[in-house]
Amino acid sequence: MSLTPFSDLLAAHHAAPSAESMRRVVGAFLSTQLGIIASFPEGVSSAAKTNVDLTRLADGRTMLLAYADPETWTDKKLVWVTGRVALDMVKALPDCKGVAVNCATQAVTLALTPELVELFSR
Repeated sequence: MSLTPFSDLLAAHHAAPSAESMRRVVGAFLSTQLGIIASFPEGVSSAAKTNVDLTRLADGRTMLLAYADPETWTDKKLVWVTGRVALDMVKALPDCKGVAVNCATQAVTLALTPELVELFSR
C-alpha cells in the first residue's frame, strides 16, 4: 500500500489526463485528508475567524492552498481537513475560486473548483 495514495492519483492524472482519471481524483478528494495552513487568532473560538493560506494561480484565480497526503509534509504545520470541508471553506471565502492541491511526490498542483468537483462527482 502506498504512503501517498492521493498524490499518486494526482500524479497519474497529470501524466495521462482523462475524464476517468478526473473522476477518480474527485471521488478521492471529497473524503481524503488534506493539509492546509491555518491560524486561529488568540481568544477567537469561531471557525469563521480562521485565517487560511491562499495562493494565486498563473491565470489570476485565488485558491485555498492545500497539501495532499499531509503526513508527508513534515516541514509544514498543517491542519487536516477533508476535501469536502476545504470546498465548504472556499464557498465562505470571498473571491476564492477553489482548492489548489499540491502533490507530495511530484511538482504537480491540481486546481479543483466547486463546479469541477460537482461535474465529476455525478
